[in-house]
Amino acid sequence: MGALGLMILFVGFLATGATRHRVYRAWSARVGGRISCAVFMSITYVLQLGWIVMFIFLIIVTVFYTIFWALCSSDRVQNKQCIDFTQFVVFHGL
Repeated sequence: MGALGLMILFVGFLATGATRHRVYRAWSARVGGRISCAVFMSITYVLQLGWIVMFIFLIIVTVFYTIFWALCSSDRVQNKQCIDFTQFVVFHGL
């Protein structure tokens, strides 16, 4: 992610200001710059979606950890009685 951020920053420096007028005079250079910006935007979009999916997964894991922590700290469990996991069973045949 850091390398991608530096590449996007580099493209941003080259695509603005006087550098753009001096370096990208030819039509093909401007098209190449637009294509590279589009590629970086799409990579950034896909990586952002990946981070959102990872964040949602971590939220789900944290919620289940909290539920089981509260379940295992109840008085019935502390007195060596069984834990009822039937509410978490997805397939009743197993």
